[in-house]
Amino acid sequence: MLSGFANTRSLWSAVELFVSNLGFIPTDDDYLMEMVVASVDEGLALPPWRDAVTAGLITAACRDDPFIARAIWRWAERSCGVFAAVLDILPADAAVEQRLAGEVPRKLNVIAPNALLSPLLKKHWLTAYGAVLAAMLPPLDAAGQQLKVDKGPDHYAGLLSALRYASPFQTLECALVHKDPRLIELCAEQAAAHPQVLSDIRGDDITEQQVWGAAIKKNSSLWSAPQNAAAVRDTVLALLAEGLPVDTGLLEVLAHTPLADLCATPERARLWSLLPASRRDRYIQATAIGWLAVAAKDEIMTFPEAPLELAVMASSSLLSTLERSSVAVNVRLAIVSALSSFPEGMFITWLNNLLKEARMLSPADSMQLGALMASRHWAGAAKHLADRFADHRSDLIPGLRLCANLLGLYTRWKLGVSKPTAAEKWQAFEDEAGELYPSGPDNNELWSRAGGKNADLPGKSQNGATRWHKALSSIRSGGRPTARELLTVMCLDFPVNEKLRLFINDTDIVGWR
Repeated sequence: MLSGFANTRSLWSAVELFVSNLGFIPTDDDYLMEMVVASVDEGLALPPWRDAVTAGLITAACRDDPFIARAIWRWAERSCGVFAAVLDILPADAAVEQRLAGEVPRKLNVIAPNALLSPLLKKHWLTAYGAVLAAMLPPLDAAGQQLKVDKGPDHYAGLLSALRYASPFQTLECALVHKDPRLIELCAEQAAAHPQVLSDIRGDDITEQQVWGAAIKKNSSLWSAPQNAAAVRDTVLALLAEGLPVDTGLLEVLAHTPLADLCATPERARLWSLLPASRRDRYIQATAIGWLAVAAKDEIMTFPEAPLELAVMASSSLLSTLERSSVAVNVRLAIVSALSSFPEGMFITWLNNLLKEARMLSPADSMQLGALMASRHWAGAAKHLADRFADHRSDLIPGLRLCANLLGLYTRWKLGVSKPTAAEKWQAFEDEAGELYPSGPDNNELWSRAGGKNADLPGKSQNGATRWHKALSSIRSGGRPTARELLTVMCLDFPVNEKLRLFINDTDIVGWR
């Protein structure tokens, strides 16, 4: 029959060209399927014809149009044999696979799914394999079947194909059930575009944690994607505190978000040593700032544990908070009270600024100030307050009364912080006299100038302190000179001595006129 052709090569070239230019329209499916079957069956056609047809099919498949790919899936639903035959013909080319995978219909009606899947797997076309699964199974099952054959840790195309019809929530379900790292990554990408997929996570599943952490890496704002992000974080931290496994990656990325502030986190003190070492300082510093913010609002604040207190003390926010006039005085004092390592020198500097700003402390604030100094045994601060401010700030007296034991007798007496007994006053008088006239009452003829007789004084064989003690005992018993006379002369000798003026005006010493 072919003997009439002088050169059959042109004939077969024409056949190849004809096949490659076919439109592969649905109305031609019957004869096209027969053509495919014949092209792979030695008993049905001559080798040159079969070669020409297969070459034409290959050319058509390599052309950048969808027609033959659509036809192949129509044939697949009618004959798995034809599908397997045409798949054998197609070249192992990635672009051919992509076009074929892209044309898989939304639903494939096939009695024997494995008859389609096996040829694809044989060709190692995992993207098309996933597309067929997506067309025949729910996303969860499609992903599970894909994972059985698609094990390359860096190969995502097959899983994406298997999940092509999955909603973000279904993708999350797949990740939680199958726990494959690629699914976690794909779910994170979905979350970046659809944050609501993370709205209901609880944080008690490590895969959930991994998805959230991966999503935050892609979009830092997704730290707030869960409805109650702080509660989810606290769930993760509770697991960490219990020694249960948690996703370190999540803890690392949360350190760079507002959730790094653990101020309100239960059992916070146990967590510092458990957090990733590379991010621990960020958590502590964020919590220090958060602690100060809570404290400044006069909300209930916990006493900071040692690592946190160290961070609060080192925070630039501490002084700015303590010097902020909008923060009530009692709140600022409470902050200092909560910081056991707050140094006295720093307190004195701050106190100077506070009292310049607050011209009048309420009795409650004054007493809070005094109680703080008393509890810390800050004698230097109490003395500074008394010496520098108290003589013109009566509002400070209630506070000074609460730390009176930190002040000297003279200071307490002068300011009216507390009333010394008559015995204490006479002892103070005796001590001051001994300082001013160290050899005794006849030093610089004080005693005689005041109207007394030196012969009445104890002998100089005794020290000055003893002689003063006996001389003042004599005055208290009614001897001469009187206390007023003696103090009058002493005030002439030392006119700027405040203690002498205090003594001469005190009735327990000089009596009533």
